[in-house]
Amino acid sequence: MVPQTVRFRPARETGPQLSSVDSHSPMSLFKQFFSESAVSTLCHNTNAQAAKASPDATPLIGLLFYMAMVKVSSIRDYWRQSSVFSVPFPATVMSRDRYRIISWNVHMSHPDADMDNAGMKTGQG
Repeated sequence: MVPQTVRFRPARETGPQLSSVDSHSPMSLFKQFFSESAVSTLCHNTNAQAAKASPDATPLIGLLFYMAMVKVSSIRDYWRQSSVFSVPFPATVMSRDRYRIISWNVHMSHPDADMDNAGMKTGQG
């Protein structure tokens, strides 16, 4: 005997719900999903990974917040200078190449822990 299919009829609209009475900034929404310790861990491990790949890399998180709020067509456009719609701020923080190096190294775990997890001891090749 096949059970009868019950039609899904939720009492409220599906999906994430935000109160329309409250004001929500990008930072307040970010904090809903990431604790301070998670952000601290992400920053520490990203900087450690970037230091392995490029010792002169600088922190990235603030620039990522800015880029999340100011939308352009492509990453390259944040550093474009020859347009009426140029966005000057990112170039004052770091070069596009430095941004690429760091963003390629965003890391949730510490690089030494990666090596341990892969079965290698730190300092061994």
